[in-house]
Amino acid sequence: MTKGLISQRNKPWLAFSNVVFVVPFILSLHFALYWHAIIVGLVIIFSVLYHSSKINLFIRIDSLTSYTLIIANLILCFLGRFSMPFFALTVCSVITALYFYFHEKRQTYVWYHIAWHSMSAVITICSILTYVYA
Repeated sequence: MTKGLISQRNKPWLAFSNVVFVVPFILSLHFALYWHAIIVGLVIIFSVLYHSSKINLFIRIDSLTSYTLIIANLILCFLGRFSMPFFALTVCSVITALYFYFHEKRQTYVWYHIAWHSMSAVITICSILTYVYA
């Protein structure tokens, strides 16, 4: 999806949709996964900055923190020995998130991208729980 297709009036919705990451941030803190909480916090900060700015100044940092979170979630699942049922929920959430990511269209981009953010937060929550309840 070309980022130029996002109208300026929709950018606040994309920025606000990052509020869903507050839940995995709090969970990471609660379970003393401070390194993970730092990553989630950086994702929130840089995604909000990227999605609320009029220029694409933060796109690389937003991408970097997002990829870092993906790797961190994989590490949590690995350390949690892919324990069920939360790992199964993680996989189902990944499949759902990928659907939204790859089916973004010009007329539905904002809503699908909000769904992508929401499912990414669910993936992060399930990854944390996979680790915690191993």
